[in-house]
Amino acid sequence: MKLQVLHEISMKCIIHLIFSLYLTVCGLSAFGQVSYSPAVISSYDSVFNRLDPRLQKMVNNPENKMRGVVLLTGFKLDTLNKQDFTGGVRRDTLLSGYVPEKVLVPDLMVGRAKASGDSLTISVSPWFMMGDEIKHKITNNHASSTYTAWEKEGRVFAVNQSMPDAKALQLNATASLVLNDKHFAPGKTIYGSGILLTDDFSQINAPDFKGNTIRLRMKYSYVFKLIALKDDGL
Repeated sequence: MKLQVLHEISMKCIIHLIFSLYLTVCGLSAFGQVSYSPAVISSYDSVFNRLDPRLQKMVNNPENKMRGVVLLTGFKLDTLNKQDFTGGVRRDTLLSGYVPEKVLVPDLMVGRAKASGDSLTISVSPWFMMGDEIKHKITNNHASSTYTAWEKEGRVFAVNQSMPDAKALQLNATASLVLNDKHFAPGKTIYGSGILLTDDFSQINAPDFKGNTIRLRMKYSYVFKLIALKDDGL
C-alpha cells in the first residue's frame, strides 16, 4: 500500500515537472533571449571594416548625422512548400521580390533606438525589402519582436488564406540578441548583434504554386551601432 502511494506521488511529481517544463518552453518561445557582452563592439567593428568603402564614407560623414547604423550579415527567404511549385518563372525572382545580386553582405540598413527606463526599442529598416520593418522591444533579458511586411507590386500577404491583408502584415518573430550593456539611456551608444526568424506567412496570389499560395519565412542576421533617443511614446 505504501509503495502504491509513493508510486502515485512520484508520478504526480513527474507530471508536474513535465508540465512546468512545457510552460517554460512555451513562455520562452514567445520571447527572444537577450544577452550582454562588450565583445559585440569588436564584432560590429569587424563587419564595418568589410563594408564597401563608399558606404563607410557615408556613415562617417558628420553632415549625414546618422544616429543608427545596422549592417546586414545574412538574409534568407525560405520557401516552405517547394513541393507545390508547378513551374514557370525563376523561383528566386518570383518569391523574393528583389534581385538577390543587389543584397550585399555586409550591407547597410537603417536603424534607430529609443530608451525609456529599463526598456529599449530598436527598429530596423532593410532598404532592399522596400519599406519592411523589424522591431525589437527589449526589457531586461527578454525581447519581443515583430516584422512588418508591406504590399509590394500587387502581391498579397497573409498569415493564412482566410485573412489576406493587401496593405501590411505584422508577423511575430523570434530573435536572439546580444547587447554591449544592459543599461539604457538617451544619448548612449548601443552596440549589438541580432538573429531574427519570422513566423511563417503566405503570399496568396502566386499562380506558379498549387492553390496560388507560397508559404514563406525570413531570416535576418545583423550587427548594429545605435545612439539611443528618448522614447517619447510616438
